[in-house]
Amino acid sequence: MLSAVVKPLPSLFRLPPLSSSSLSLYLRVSPSPQSPRLLFSRRSYSRHAFLGDHHLSCSMPNKPLRVAVLLSGGVDSSVALRLLHAAGHSCTAFYLKIWFQEGFQNFWNQCPWEDDLKYAKHVCEQVDVPLEVVHLTDEYWERVVSYIIEEYRCGRTPNPDVLCNTRIKFGAFMDAISGMEYDYIASGHYAKVVHPPADQTDSSSVLELSQDMVKDQTYFLSHLSQTQLKRLLFPLGCVKKEEVRKFATEFDLPNKDRKDSQGICFLGKIKFSDFVGRHIGEMEGIILEAETGDFLGNHRGFWFYTIGQRQGLRLPGGPWYVVEKDTKNNVVFVSRNYYSMDKRRRVFRVGSLRWLSGKPSGNVNQLRCKVRHGPGFYSCRFEMEGDDAVVHLDEDDQGLAAGQFAAFYEGTTCIGSGVILESWDDQCFPVCAKALELAAFEDKTKLGKPVKIKTMPVTKSAEAEPGETSAEANDMAIPAALVFVPVGVLFLVSGLIVNLIQLVFFIIVRPFSKSLYRRINKNVVELLWLQLIWLIDWWACIKVNIYADAETLQLLGKEHALVLSNHRSDIDWLIGWVMAQRAGCLGSSLAIMKKEAKYLPIIGWSMWFSDYIFLERSWDKDEKTLTAGFKRFEDFPMTFWLALFVEGTRFTQEKLEAAQEYASIRSLPSPRNVLIPRTKGFVSAVSHIRSFVLAVYDCTLTVRNNQPKPTLLRMFSGQSSELNLQLRRHKMSDLPETDDGIAQWCQDLFITKDAQLETYFTKDVFSDLDVHQINRPIKPLIVVIVWVCLLMYGGFKLLQWLSMVASWEIICLFVVILVIATITMQVLIQSSESHRSTPAKRPLQEQLISA
Repeated sequence: MLSAVVKPLPSLFRLPPLSSSSLSLYLRVSPSPQSPRLLFSRRSYSRHAFLGDHHLSCSMPNKPLRVAVLLSGGVDSSVALRLLHAAGHSCTAFYLKIWFQEGFQNFWNQCPWEDDLKYAKHVCEQVDVPLEVVHLTDEYWERVVSYIIEEYRCGRTPNPDVLCNTRIKFGAFMDAISGMEYDYIASGHYAKVVHPPADQTDSSSVLELSQDMVKDQTYFLSHLSQTQLKRLLFPLGCVKKEEVRKFATEFDLPNKDRKDSQGICFLGKIKFSDFVGRHIGEMEGIILEAETGDFLGNHRGFWFYTIGQRQGLRLPGGPWYVVEKDTKNNVVFVSRNYYSMDKRRRVFRVGSLRWLSGKPSGNVNQLRCKVRHGPGFYSCRFEMEGDDAVVHLDEDDQGLAAGQFAAFYEGTTCIGSGVILESWDDQCFPVCAKALELAAFEDKTKLGKPVKIKTMPVTKSAEAEPGETSAEANDMAIPAALVFVPVGVLFLVSGLIVNLIQLVFFIIVRPFSKSLYRRINKNVVELLWLQLIWLIDWWACIKVNIYADAETLQLLGKEHALVLSNHRSDIDWLIGWVMAQRAGCLGSSLAIMKKEAKYLPIIGWSMWFSDYIFLERSWDKDEKTLTAGFKRFEDFPMTFWLALFVEGTRFTQEKLEAAQEYASIRSLPSPRNVLIPRTKGFVSAVSHIRSFVLAVYDCTLTVRNNQPKPTLLRMFSGQSSELNLQLRRHKMSDLPETDDGIAQWCQDLFITKDAQLETYFTKDVFSDLDVHQINRPIKPLIVVIVWVCLLMYGGFKLLQWLSMVASWEIICLFVVILVIATITMQVLIQSSESHRSTPAKRPLQEQLISA
């Protein structure tokens, strides 16, 4: 059995050093009666019943091979090893130790290589596969980390994952074992390599997209050479991520529920800004407004900022965005109009081109391109200019960054990639002459003090959405006002009555029978919430298309469920109530909300009486709140739905940009239509309620293309809209058991949501499930009519009584009622608006890191 070590020790063999580096490979294996040259696993294997031929088709199962498997300790590489083993190959696992040297331990103390190695060892022990530890720390520093530092020093944004694959995993390591008796090198990448037949040795191997388009990693492999590609196997290229997780469970891997690794591999949990500051240092420079040349403030060094970045500028009156950098003079140009100007970014130049099997064979006007990892493609064309190429995308991309890679595809085949050198267009973001002149000043002290930043002029009303003018908002306000006041009075008076009834039963009944109180409260609170259902169904006539399978529809309202949804619309919470009402559990629908929500007049109070959970957005406090709240649901007497918005905040463009910046720093798939989920709350929910909640309802909601985005203001004005809602049911028992596994499941779910929404917005294809129309129920209409009659009767009796009171007192009373009703409705509307959502107490990036 293998004895793996992490420090250089005498080995049974030592490779000769490479001519280009001082590579030292230290291995230690136990004595074996097998060949002293190599140690392979025995080919005693049995095909598992859950594995089909298609699952092993990327593992070349037709003949026995000797395969060197890169094993990281994660789930993907572990399943890849087991698939190769199941295919009948003799395998040796290699763990590459590329963390920082021991001398960096005090500063880089978050690198989990010891845990990785422990898991890798246990995975190998299950099938008696030998494990070797390879020390490539020095090579990694010289070939990857040093290059990254230099690129940032030059103002570019490199991609460490592409470099790690080409220079380390399939570079230094491949060179080191080139003289050994291995047929192929394998890893847990999601990609597919198609090798030519054995009798066609002159033909090229082809890199194809994997079966899982969301997890596909051909982007990270696009800069390999044909020599490298010919020696590679990627067993996961023929399976999807969800199957990999299932296989891990079937194989009973020790890391089956382990969370996928994230972030730049050599950083661990260290903040990227700390890494840059330590190795490049800081140098104070100035920040200038691109349009005016105004001196706005100072920065720590241009290398801390990338084009399009918003975080870290620390300027008031924003949001401000980095639009250009003068690396020679250490000047950062910013603007508040990065997205509002007609600024095209669809043309860029690439260099260091590398083609996997020669230059494109077809029409260079019919290629596809990826400018970042993720499922999204652009159609593109390019023109060669010497050794470089000018690439024209078919649509704009705001995030083009020099130093990143652009990968090119013909159909499903990745044909190569190049490094983005620069991007430009005839309508590129303008930097005024004054700003350029000030940037060139040698003595920046002559600029004096920064100017006082004025608040950005507001050209749109508070109610107007992007693209909606103040005049349009005013047009909506006119019909809205006709219903605003009477509905406000109805909602205020009926809501106070409902809250009073809730209070009475809370005091009298709940201390003696919590179950009876909940049953009564369910019916009482519906008298209030059905008014909002009426507003959607009967006044605004908003149409909701439900995409779900028949089994899921039959189970709605018959089981406890945890409801997960993207948080994109102003009224997505109301759409959830619509679905709950159709399922018969409106009064027993629950949610996890921010603490401020319980102070909303009428509706927030009704939620508090209904056992909603309210959080402070501080995990130290919220963890206990959640635990206590979930415990209360154990004996809930009726079917309930518990809604949880794991994105933590409503989707806005500003928050998306922060999430994209965080994703780029952590080498995560860049979101385009959702925010990165904060998984702690979801993990806590699943851990505490899985014993009595049977299912997770995965909801994906979006406004139908070419339809107006519904808001409460538009609903009051009677403006209709159409929404698509996909509902998928997942058995709670199918979710992973460990916290890391649950968190990864949630993250994978939102990557899938993002890809689905991207497909819908670009191709108008929303779901593969059957669509169902939901009819308007009569109950909300009846409830509103009854409330109107009761209020009219009560108002008539009140007028009779007030006829004996002086007229000015009557007027004052009615004015007070109208003012209170108007304020109540205004507060409710503003609380639902995305652009008015509560700003985070900490930067979004920091919240994501701790989430």
